Amino acid sequence: MKKAELFPVLDTVAKGIADTFGANCETLIHDLDTLKHPILAIYNGHVTGRSVGSTTSISDGAPSSYDLDLQRLQSPHVNMLAAGENKHLKSTTIPFFAEDGVLGLGINFDYTAFEQAEQAIKSLTAINGFLYEDLRLSQTPHIDSLFQEAMQGFDKPAAALTRDERLTLMTRLTSNHFFEQHKAVPYLAERLGISRHTVYKNLKELR
Repeated sequence: MKKAELFPVLDTVAKGIADTFGANCETLIHDLDTLKHPILAIYNGHVTGRSVGSTTSISDGAPSSYDLDLQRLQSPHVNMLAAGENKHLKSTTIPFFAEDGVLGLGINFDYTAFEQAEQAIKSLTAINGFLYEDLRLSQTPHIDSLFQEAMQGFDKPAAALTRDERLTLMTRLTSNHFFEQHKAVPYLAERLGISRHTVYKNLKELR
């Protein structure tokens, strides 16, 4: 197949890709046989500001003037990122070898808006900590102070309290709103060396 026969096929493909992926996707057909690689067809050219016949590069806007690297073009595609001052592009060129030369199908996708959206989402969903964990950490010193206050007058460790002393302690804790604190029962059970079931049982007796 010669270039003249290959071109309309690639042109149809380029238009289809541009229509499918929308205004951020520029597609074009390059003539890779000449030094400046002029554009033979282009869709959504506003992405790079180019038109048919243009020979400028997407990376710096300067004229293309590099020799055709046939070895480089042997790969199925050449993928690169081109970053302008206010625009980021993902670029792919796929070479098609005809009997009388080489045409390139170029795809340039402007992902700048997606990158900005990603940063906005990250900022929106960023957190400095977990509420429940912060509450637990902030409540622990308060629980300690309430417990120590209620323990005043007992000249022994909490785990050594008798049943009656334990009931007295729980009465004091109830009056100072100890049991309104997060995880107060597990805390008390650990300090008294008894099960949570026993704590709940004693509290029921007090009521």
